[in-house]
Amino acid sequence: MVISEFSSVVFDRENYKYDEEIDYRQMFSRKDKIRLCVGVDTRAGEKLSDINCYMTSDDSTPPTVQREEYGNSFIVFSLNAGVGNIDYGTYKVNVGNLFTLKGYSAEFDIVSEDCLQDTMVLDYSDTRNKFDTVFRDKSNNPLFYTFRFLGSILDRSTDFGIEGAIFNDQSMQSKTLSGFIKDTYTLVVGDNNGVPNGFGRKVRNALSCNICYLNKFQASITEATSLSREDIGDSYPFFRFTAEINYDKSALESYNLKNFRYLCNNIKTKLFLTATGKVLTTNRRF
Repeated sequence: MVISEFSSVVFDRENYKYDEEIDYRQMFSRKDKIRLCVGVDTRAGEKLSDINCYMTSDDSTPPTVQREEYGNSFIVFSLNAGVGNIDYGTYKVNVGNLFTLKGYSAEFDIVSEDCLQDTMVLDYSDTRNKFDTVFRDKSNNPLFYTFRFLGSILDRSTDFGIEGAIFNDQSMQSKTLSGFIKDTYTLVVGDNNGVPNGFGRKVRNALSCNICYLNKFQASITEATSLSREDIGDSYPFFRFTAEINYDKSALESYNLKNFRYLCNNIKTKLFLTATGKVLTTNRRF
């Protein structure tokens, strides 16, 4: 049994055994598509029917994990299927082989939108199944996985690129025949406290897919992109990562402005209700 490295949840932080022991849990939104892809080795006698996945929580009742089998070798488990049917709280997901008793577990938090303001989210899929991962559903539509992390775009490191065709006449005078701008942005994974080493692998994997969205807008790698790792301290188990990417930053700024206005409207509503003594009944968390 192997859990795909393209799954949403980090099961292996990839820490050195002598590093400090510091707890770290992933954060997700209720609407994130939290999925796991699990493969079995049929030549070794493993069966899909032996694989089980379930969630536990001390805070709330976890939803039933949706299971979809693909052939004889793969299962995709949808922990919330991105439909918001999961309550806020801390969850533990367990994946195991009922026959060999081999298993893995990881914890993550489902938090409100206010707690996600410093996070970025990658939604990724591919035009074909590869890397021992199911990326196409049974109707051959993209099957998206979500990975959310603390991070941002480092604007001061933006590379203002330009590409085009130049004509030189006999006098060696140059003339631009065509040109277009191509900005390259620096994506930072992790805040000042860093993130586990396994987060860098997840971001690298997501960016390697030919269908990738950063905060809902299309993103792509630059040529020969690799993530750079920054050590924060000796024996400290967390790091910061950076990667050079291309994406529509103007669309992202519009998206952030819309969210900012939405947050301001919520604050104004709360202030009005407090001043007038009225009570607002809503399922939305401020």
